[in-house]
Amino acid sequence: MVTAVIATPDRGPVPTPLRGAAVVVLLQGVALVLLCAAYAGHVVTGRPANRALALSGAGLGLAAGLVVVLLARSLRRGRRLAGAPVLLTELLALPIGVGLLQSSLPLYGAAVVLPAAGVLLLLFGTRGGRTIFGS
Repeated sequence: MVTAVIATPDRGPVPTPLRGAAVVVLLQGVALVLLCAAYAGHVVTGRPANRALALSGAGLGLAAGLVVVLLARSLRRGRRLAGAPVLLTELLALPIGVGLLQSSLPLYGAAVVLPAAGVLLLLFGTRGGRTIFGS
């Protein structure tokens, strides 16, 4: 069995929990891009009250999703600069997911809370994950 080890030039191999967190963050980014692309398609084919505002929202969501994908890439490479934005993104996702859980949309809430909590657990609950923050 051959295993690939990704090495950073100055820090050595990237710990497994960090790579796992990067995969979850990548999936979050791809999901956001796909949802916003579908929303943009719905806006273009539908009749929204304010098309420009709806397309702006879809565009911002697409941009945010692409940024999250790039953050996942940096996290996978073990770059320390990715740590704070990923932490902020996951912390912002938690209250949104909890609000969805408390409303009549518990499945959507679980889809937001579980990955965010998983990434936070991988980053702070493991020694390998904490390396991104220098501890």
